[in-house]
Amino acid sequence: MLLEESLSIFTELGMRPLMESLQALHERASDQPVRASAYPDGLTQREVEVLGLVTAGKIDQEIAEELFISVNTVGNQWRSILSKTDSAKRTEAAAYAIRRRLGPDEETAGE
Repeated sequence: MLLEESLSIFTELGMRPLMESLQALHERASDQPVRASAYPDGLTQREVEVLGLVTAGKIDQEIAEELFISVNTVGNQWRSILSKTDSAKRTEAAAYAIRRRLGPDEETAGE
C-alpha cells in the first residue's frame, strides 16, 4: 500500500511531523470498511457508461466523443468489460447490461 511505503520512507529520513501525520491518516484509512463495487462483477462507473452507450447502439468513435476519451481508451474499457462480464463479443455484453439493467438511462441502477 502506498501509505505504508510512504511511512517507511519518512521514518528512514527521520521526518517526524510527516511521519506522525501519515500514521494518523493510515489509521483512519485502516478503520474504513472496504467498499464493494456499486456495479455487478466489479464493473467501474466508466465501464458501465461505456457499456450503456454500446447498448444504445453507439460505436467506439461515438463513445469516445461523448465521454471525451480516446478511441484507444474505449478499446481498453471494452477489454475489461468483456473480461468482467465473461462475454466474447459486444452483443453478449449488451445482453448482460440489459439483464442487469445497466442501460444508458439506468447507469445508477446498481447503486
